[in-house]
Amino acid sequence: MDLALAVREPLPAEPLPLPQQAPHLLETLRTQHPGTYRFRSTLDARLQAAATTLVRERGAALARQDIHNAAALIVDHQSFEVLAYVGNNEWSVNNERGHAVDLIRRPRSTGSILKPFLYAAMLDAGEILPGTLVADVPTQYGGYMPENFDHGYRGAVPAEVALAQSLNVPSVRMLRQHGVQRFYEYLRQFGMSTLTRKPDDYGLTLILGGAEATLRDVAAMYANMADIARKDGPAAPLNYRRLKLLADGDTRGGKVAEISPGAAWLTLRALLEVARPNEEGHWKSFASSRRIAWKTGTSWGLRDAWAVGNTTRHTVAVWAGNASGEGRPGLTGATAAAPILFDLFNRLEPAGWFNPPVAHLKEVEVCANDGYLANGNCEIERQWAPRDSHFDQISPHNIRVHLDRTRRQRVDSGCERVAHMVQADWFVLPPGPEFYYRRHHGDYKALPPYRSDCAGSGPSRAPIEFLYPTAGTRIYIPMDLAETKSRVVFEAVHRERESTLHWHLDDAYIGSTRTFHQRALDIPVGTHSVTVVDPQGNRLSRQFEVLAQER
Repeated sequence: MDLALAVREPLPAEPLPLPQQAPHLLETLRTQHPGTYRFRSTLDARLQAAATTLVRERGAALARQDIHNAAALIVDHQSFEVLAYVGNNEWSVNNERGHAVDLIRRPRSTGSILKPFLYAAMLDAGEILPGTLVADVPTQYGGYMPENFDHGYRGAVPAEVALAQSLNVPSVRMLRQHGVQRFYEYLRQFGMSTLTRKPDDYGLTLILGGAEATLRDVAAMYANMADIARKDGPAAPLNYRRLKLLADGDTRGGKVAEISPGAAWLTLRALLEVARPNEEGHWKSFASSRRIAWKTGTSWGLRDAWAVGNTTRHTVAVWAGNASGEGRPGLTGATAAAPILFDLFNRLEPAGWFNPPVAHLKEVEVCANDGYLANGNCEIERQWAPRDSHFDQISPHNIRVHLDRTRRQRVDSGCERVAHMVQADWFVLPPGPEFYYRRHHGDYKALPPYRSDCAGSGPSRAPIEFLYPTAGTRIYIPMDLAETKSRVVFEAVHRERESTLHWHLDDAYIGSTRTFHQRALDIPVGTHSVTVVDPQGNRLSRQFEVLAQER
């Protein structure tokens, strides 16, 4: 009887595998809370499963390019609850690809992902308005020479466009204007916990990936920006909030926000114009498209790819790369991280767009062509600015000139009767930015020259500018591989394309250039001056110092 019953009883089924819905988060929590084995998280089971699958599938495609790791976070920035936490695209302790590492917690080079916070800081400080032109020309500070990703220059671009296009040179120039120490403290106040060195150790590279950040910190910073941009009530101290991973967790960060709702909203508005990848690039053509403010970042050497975006409800943050730190061709924020970002957003409920926090904004009248305060010599437009900012710079690029009746030459009262003069408003950039700006703007009109019989007593606009050296430059000239001292290349530009420049070093003539004004010089140690003179007698001098080689 017992045998018959035993034979009829079905064999027990194979044990089901334990669920692995958020293995990296579980290991992180176990490390942080030893002795605890059960955690009540804020994760949304549906979103967590969808995000895990999506990152795994995208990770498989990236692996074919030798990019083996990816991580993602989805945050509800109204409650600050983390809804999805994918610490890596796979969970494994048996391979050499670092799939057991929770990359959400690992500091990685930031690339350009911090640029929006500098933009917001400068808006609040009254140092820029959204349309203020920022120079985009060859730039060198103490041997550091930043370059744009495309290695080109645009002469001058509005600050909001420089942010949307993630231009490196304008960003470095803006950081130098704002101050590294100031921005460093701003980032720490914002919740960036990985700034462990002194500000001077990062220097101007702070804005281009010279610092490291965790995906968790970056997600929290963008979530706070979106949360603050929604505030439109009476002015009151706002506190930064922390991400909430555990159901009984606390979001109170304890630090007073240094960003205003006006600056946060203006920053997100600029990030709405960042060009999207692949089929997402045509989003403006469809009424059903989601409005997403987003930013990418790519570290030096193509080692880290970032993409972070905001809607009015959610913040999504993505990192892709190799846990080992190996760089790979094609490993950029736009190509590796952004597709994951937009796939994740497509799994979320559609959200509207941020209403302007009008209680924290004001309108100012600016010149439409340069974004500085209107001076009466330009076409005027109105722009939003943070309510408590105090931008006070009058347009330096719009001047009133007096022309002869042909409108081709400038005149003054010493050579022309006032009744015969024609007044005109003219947009004029300095020679350096102008040299590159007019390559991209076919409608740019150079300032007309003075008529030959005129002394030129009108508004002064020097026709020459040095691109290098800048004022006070200190130069170290290294030895090349043949143990021969290298030469330093100086460069100038002239408003007249075909003009000739005569070069002098310490008042000694060293040669002339035409059209392209570059000179490679062998200069001894010490303080020197370089001078250029054009055929009309216009001259410009620049002092610099050549440093001795260290023994």
